[in-house]
Amino acid sequence: MADSDPITKQDLQDVVREIKVLVREVQDVLLTHFRAQMKAHDLRLDGCESSDAALLQRLHILEDRVLNLEVRPRTRPS
Repeated sequence: MADSDPITKQDLQDVVREIKVLVREVQDVLLTHFRAQMKAHDLRLDGCESSDAALLQRLHILEDRVLNLEVRPRTRPS
């Protein structure tokens, strides 16, 4: 095809098909990288959640100890 030849419908369809293939390839690469990034993010969040759970348990223990101090009968030393 010479530079002066008009573009045909088939030529346009070929270009559209190639563009679709390239877009799918780019989408696959992006999704793969996003998935890897999300795995790392999920691991970091899991670590934070377990740390938060341990902290909440420790806080609960402290609250129980304070409550026990507040409600126990007060006795004067003899």
